Amino acid sequence: MAAEKTDRCTPLNLDLTCLRVNSSLEDSLGVAASVLGLVKGVQPTIITIQCLVAEESLDYLLFKKLPGNTYAKKYIKSPDVTRSANTCIAWNTYVYSATPVNLFPVAMLFPQTNLISSCMVHLWPKNPGCNVKTNNVSMILIGILHKGNIAVTVCSWSGLDYSVDGKDRNLYFETFIKFIGSFRTLNNYRLRILIGGLFNVDLKVIQVCL
Repeated sequence: MAAEKTDRCTPLNLDLTCLRVNSSLEDSLGVAASVLGLVKGVQPTIITIQCLVAEESLDYLLFKKLPGNTYAKKYIKSPDVTRSANTCIAWNTYVYSATPVNLFPVAMLFPQTNLISSCMVHLWPKNPGCNVKTNNVSMILIGILHKGNIAVTVCSWSGLDYSVDGKDRNLYFETFIKFIGSFRTLNNYRLRILIGGLFNVDLKVIQVCL
């Protein structure tokens, strides 16, 4: 069923790192059922995900279980999930069309951005009168979103795992935020960027960087 016409879109970030490859089927299905209930209840138009499972498992546990699934998605596999999670962005195809962004060249030049395991897409509204609002601490909104001009760049970013030293985790987050600032500068600050993430840094670090 098509999404209702609305004056705002609803982003949702899902930290699914509790779903592990070696988790029991019972545990995985229990977590998946809770997440499925959340997605059905919130009815997000944009979903950012950080996870340790393969894309096929994510499809099986979530997207294929959504009645009349209206989401398209982009999934990026991390080269090392013990260090940084896989990422994914999904969007309601009744609300948005999308242009994927290839972050690989930048990731090779600037590895401390951790873009090698990050996902980014430009979303173009099919209903240009909507507005984005978020108050979730796992989501960052950079740039003013003007009604009637709501094209938004969405990034799903995973910081380094808590097993990595805190100084390194902070450095990677700070470098990533600097990249986002430069990315906007190159586009004359016209980009509105929505970041959903598993940041793995202290809230004070996020506040200082922003």
